[in-house]
Parts: sequence; C-alpha cells; structure tokens
Amino acid sequence: MTVSPGSPRTTVVSAPGKVLVAGGYLVLEPQYRGLVIATSSRFYCVVRDDSSAHGTGNNGDFKDGLATRDSVAADRPLDADSALIVVRAGQFPADSSTWRYRLSLERLSSSTAQKNDKEEEVSETSHPSITLAPLDTSKRNKFVEITLSRTLALAWEMIAAGAAEAAGVDKGTTETGILGSQGAMGADVEWAAGRELLRRLRGEGRACHLVMLADNDFYSQREQLAAASLPLRLSSLAALPPFHPLPRPITSTNKTGLGSSAALVTSLVAGLLSHLSLIDLTPASTPTSTATATATASAIPTPEPVLSPSRSLDLVHSLAQLAHCLAQGKVGSGFDVSSAVYGSHLYRRFSPSILTPLMDAPISPIVLPSRSGWASGAAEAAGVGEAGVGGAAGVRGTSGLISALDPSSWDQETVPSRLPRGIRMMLADVDAGTDTPSFVSRVLSFRKENRAEGQRLWDSLERSNGSVAEAIAGLVRLEGSKGYDEALRRAAGKRIDETTRAHLRALSAASGVPVEPPEQTRLLDQCSALPGVIGGGVPGAGGFDAIFLLVLDDPAVVDSVEDTWETFSEMSVCPLSARQSDGGLRAETVSGVRGLAEALGKA
Repeated sequence: MTVSPGSPRTTVVSAPGKVLVAGGYLVLEPQYRGLVIATSSRFYCVVRDDSSAHGTGNNGDFKDGLATRDSVAADRPLDADSALIVVRAGQFPADSSTWRYRLSLERLSSSTAQKNDKEEEVSETSHPSITLAPLDTSKRNKFVEITLSRTLALAWEMIAAGAAEAAGVDKGTTETGILGSQGAMGADVEWAAGRELLRRLRGEGRACHLVMLADNDFYSQREQLAAASLPLRLSSLAALPPFHPLPRPITSTNKTGLGSSAALVTSLVAGLLSHLSLIDLTPASTPTSTATATATASAIPTPEPVLSPSRSLDLVHSLAQLAHCLAQGKVGSGFDVSSAVYGSHLYRRFSPSILTPLMDAPISPIVLPSRSGWASGAAEAAGVGEAGVGGAAGVRGTSGLISALDPSSWDQETVPSRLPRGIRMMLADVDAGTDTPSFVSRVLSFRKENRAEGQRLWDSLERSNGSVAEAIAGLVRLEGSKGYDEALRRAAGKRIDETTRAHLRALSAASGVPVEPPEQTRLLDQCSALPGVIGGGVPGAGGFDAIFLLVLDDPAVVDSVEDTWETFSEMSVCPLSARQSDGGLRAETVSGVRGLAEALGKA
C-alpha cells in the first residue's frame, strides 16, 4: 500500500457473530466439543491515521479538539515520543462512547547496588517503557482499553524482535532473550522500536482513530421498529439503514447474544495489527503489496515482514483470547472468539493453563520481556497500583507475549464446518432477560454437587450433540448427488434437535436452572411442527434470550416461521436478519461494505 503525504491510511477488518447450536456448558471442558455457527452479521473495526492533526495547541489540544484539558495526561503537548489514540463506538452517543488515550514512550529508571572490597557502588540505569493513559478516567471501557494495551504490547515486542534480528543480535541466550543484552544495545533497540511503533500508529499526523461499528443484529432493534411503526418482521429489519444509530449508551442497550464483545475484541486486535503492518489478512489468492518503512535515525533499520495470512489468523486468535479473558476477568471457553476468527467450526477449547500466567501478571507499564523482572521492582517503587502509572490503563507487564501467544503452543481444536446447501439458520431475539453468568455458575455447581447425575447428563448431551453434528456433516457430503434433495426433505421430517432438547430439559429439571424454559419449549415445539423446519433450540447457555432454527431455505417456510413468531402470545419474538456464514475474520474496504461510508461520516 503506497501512502502519499497528507493522505490518511485506512484499514478495515470485520469479524462475525456466533451461535453455539450444540455444546452449551459442555464446551467449557476440553474433553467435549461444541458446534458453533458464524453469522452473516459482522462487527467492523476501521482504523485511520489523522493526517490533519499535524500540531497541537499550547494545551496539547488537537486542532479538531480531540484532546482536551480534562486530564492530567493532556497537559503535556504531544511530541515525537507520544501519540493520541481515539476509539469511537460509532452507533452510540458520542459523549458516552468515545475513548481517548495518550500513548507515551518513556524511560523508567532503577538503581542497582553492588559491593566491592571497600564500598558499595550504586549504578543508575534506565529502560524504555510505554504507558497507555486514558484522557478521561471518568468513563472507561475495559474491553477497548485492555485490548488496546495488549495489542500495543505485542506490536512493540514484534517490532523490537524484528529490529534485533536486523541488527544481528544473538537470540540464543536465555538471559537476554530476543532483544539482546541488558546494556545499551538492548535499550537502544527497544527505544527505536518504540518510536517505530508510534510512527506507524500516527502516520502523518499525531493521532490514530478507530471506529467500531456493528451490523444491526448485534443490538435489539425493537425500539427502532416501534418508533417507525413497523411490525417485528424480517422485511421491517431490512428497511432500517445499516449501522442504525442507537439512542442510549452501550451499557443501557440490550444485546441479542451474538457475541458482540468477542467480535469487538477480535476486530480491534486484527484492525490495529493490520494497520501497523504486522499481520496480513489478505486471502492467499489475492496479490498483496506491503508498505515498507523508511529507514531513518529514529526508525528500526529494516521493517520485519508481516506474517502470512494463516499465521496472522492464529496470532489474532491467541491475542484476542487473552484480551477477552482479561476483560471478563476469567479464562472462558473461548468458542466465541474462535468463531470470530475462524468462522463456523467444531470447537474444542484450549487449556486454561496457557493463559493463567498472563492473567496473574502484575499491572505495570508496558515493558519488553528482557526488562520484565526489572520492571516489576521499578513499578513497585514508583507506586504503580491498579490504575497503572499516572492513572494509566490497566496494562500488564509482559512475560514475553510473542512466546506466550505462539500458536504452536496452543492446543485448541477447530474443525471447519458449515450448514448444507439449502438449509438456512433463522434467529430470533426473545424479549426476556437471562443472566448468563449466573446460569453457568448454577449449572456448574449442580454438576459438582451431583457428580454421577451430572456426568450422565453430560455424556448424554455429548452423544446427542455428536449426532446433530454428524447429521449436518452427512448432508454436506451428499451435496451434488442425485439424492440430495430427497435427503434434505427427509431431514426436515426427522427433527434432529429432539434428543438434545430433551436432555437440556432434563438438565433444567435436575439443576433448577431454566436452560430450556417452558415458554421456550412451547415456542420451539410450535416451530418444529411447521413443514420445512429441521430443528432448533436455545443457543449457548440457554434461557429466555434467543432461539435458533434450522429450516429449508424456502420463502414459504421462512414466512410460516415468521407468522408463528409474530402471533406467539407468551413472549415477544423479534427476528434477526442474520443467517449462517462460513467465513471468519477478514479484511474489508469501506466501499465494499454497504452503508459503511455513510456510517463513518456520521460517527
């Protein structure tokens, strides 16, 4: 990509939502698998340099007013060793959904005492660190903030590794690691790599802007349909503009359970790493052109090559899993992030022990792995607390992210899958609430306290889930054969979901947790009785939030399902426009996504 002076670089990536159609609860344990289907609805991250922001006022304000004096971090004008990062959730009110950060390259000092025969000598050393400081600490978004901090930490480490390799640093010694000695050589390489990171981040200006936009299905559109006096039908959803603005802050907006946080984190990681020329998401069949950095006194000698598309996906997966787990405060199953990266597949989770050391690392400025031991003491001496240095984001000291996130050390299993030709996934948002974390906690407590019964139910669910996955795979294998259409019609009469749903109802009764509530049972039974409906259920952890159906992709079948949803009296059922999608994370263009340019203009 060739960038002319003054023209902003723009990077666009998207990640799909997810539906766990088989494997709820079981997918938390590595001995079981889940079938996750990616959705056609996607989450977008648009990254752009601010080429107009070449200078700042006396207060550190940009000409466009992006930085303000509402923070100590804004008192100092931006210079060659700092950059502004602005993240905007484009569909929500700007005052509550814009987050600004100052990224600063700084030197931290430490004292080392050494005794000789006569006296104690104290030597002062300094090493580079990077601080990500929010400009307004009164409003924070942990998913955005933690994802930024971990992505920037990995980016700095990757650039430094490339610089060390270009400089001929010996990577074979365990004491010094990939970044060279603890002396001037290592510090100089790290500082140059930090400046190169800032240069790539801000481009021709002083800032990097990221806009996050989601297809309408990720958030409930009931209020928007009611305001337009439109019925709860697919045709009504199609009448709404793409990336429809939402009136309230994110925390006050109902989500539909498609995995918005996982898709946000994944697209943010991929968008930023792509923008920094560290990964390549271009399909292998598409020719690529990689920008090369100009070698200057402040830049690394030569830029490191971007990773291949397949390795890029694997690295994004590892980093997004880490960021998502940190934001959630626990190591989850990871199927939602996996689907956001790889699309539809059979999933077996990774070992939690892979991420546990990174979850427990102390909060500190971002430092490189050769400084991690030193940085812990320096951070403690500096009084670094839960907010980081000077109110900085909760960035965690690295123990070598390149090594920890190396995909070859991860053990998750992803087997590509898809729905057969002629079958469509239909989704509905049910107007009732489910506390998913509470559901999971209560079900797992039941299993722990009733080991024999719990194991019996888990094994029964594993067998029935396997039958569902095999039935789907069997139809895929028959595609193109003369008997395929007949096999599809037979599948519509078998109700492949019945056994799994029966086991989920047994789990509901045994645990006291409404995994498939009676209201959902009656709704699903009505739908399953319709001609052309192959099966369905409550996705993921179950509850009242949503249902999915697998149906013949026939307009008459879709209409009959919609009629049933619209007339169901026990709960309000609103369709989602999403279908299944086989694709995962991918690069996009602004012009190639309907409505994206208009949405960016309003964001």
